[in-house]
Amino acid sequence: MEYIPLAAEHGSVPSSNVNPRRLRGVITRNIRRIAKEKRISLNKLADFAGIDRSGLYQVLRHDVALTTDRLCRIADALEVEPWTLLKTTDAEGE
Repeated sequence: MEYIPLAAEHGSVPSSNVNPRRLRGVITRNIRRIAKEKRISLNKLADFAGIDRSGLYQVLRHDVALTTDRLCRIADALEVEPWTLLKTTDAEGE
């Protein structure tokens, strides 16, 4: 079996120092901010996303992990691309 080196071993892929706690905070702030800008209550957001209200609040409190499925459903309900929820603001440091 031939060894195929990973791209990261050759420096072509930037290393990532993603902090999961910080990322969860970014996602939560973006969900709340966008919902507020669009004048959508969190209860309505849960309804639009097809997520039960307690499930949305658990995600926003970081009690449960946010699945990619839920991330996409929330993004659809907010009418934004999913990656928008992962983006930091200038104040948070891009």
